[in-house]
Amino acid sequence: MVFGLFRRKKDLEKPEVKPEVQPEIKPEVKADIQPETKLETGKKELVSDVMTKKVISVLPSADLEKVANIFLKNGISGAPVTAGEFSIGEISETDILNLVKKKSLEELTSDDRKILKKIKVMDVMKKPISITPKKSVEEARKKMEKYKIKRLIVVEKWNRLIGIVTRSDISKDGNVVKSDV
Repeated sequence: MVFGLFRRKKDLEKPEVKPEVQPEIKPEVKADIQPETKLETGKKELVSDVMTKKVISVLPSADLEKVANIFLKNGISGAPVTAGEFSIGEISETDILNLVKKKSLEELTSDDRKILKKIKVMDVMKKPISITPKKSVEEARKKMEKYKIKRLIVVEKWNRLIGIVTRSDISKDGNVVKSDV
């Protein structure tokens, strides 16, 4: 005789289980944490929602005098360095000003410009600090604060440049200011 192959219908019925009532636990809110930015639909605002898609970039072979002129003409303080459509570095106004010991690009003298003309972007560019388009605006803000920077390069796979997000695109509390610069 084989036992356990057949079970009675009564043994197969599940007993009625009453769920325990758990007290509602509310998360502790800290005053120094900023709320995440949300769209009207209640979703987190993404970097892709606020980034500037028309990016002014420079080549690694460009001289710094040319880059200074680009910054002045376009009213920007930094730009990604690109090889084709890929971000390979970044250069800022500060990088240029530190070389000639000036406080603004408007102060550049003809002697300063001669010096800058001899220096290539590839000689002074920094490693790019980037973010992907699917990250939240809050994550972008935190990253800018962490590295004490004014902009993040927005990249897809393989560091393909698709945009830039700046402090002026988001305010300190993570809310969108303007994105069509």
